[in-house]
Amino acid sequence: MERCRRCGGIATLRIESRRERGGFLCSGCADRLLAEVRPSSFLNGFQRHRRQDGVCPHCGWTNEQYVQTSLLGCPLCYEALDLHLLARTPNE
Repeated sequence: MERCRRCGGIATLRIESRRERGGFLCSGCADRLLAEVRPSSFLNGFQRHRRQDGVCPHCGWTNEQYVQTSLLGCPLCYEALDLHLLARTPNE
């Protein structure tokens, strides 16, 4: 009976990797490993999250400044500020 190379439990899965020699994992460690390498979890690390206070974290521009001037402070404002404000024409 093989042992899990991460936790030492009873292994239920044999894995092969290009970087490492093959090994065995239990189902719990295999689930955690798959969660770490899923493309969605990897790509989520690149997303910028919009702040709830309506302030760009890069330049400090606010929703109110956009409404008053129709200008943005930097390119990151498109992702940081409220999208419904950016979608409408300020002179409406």
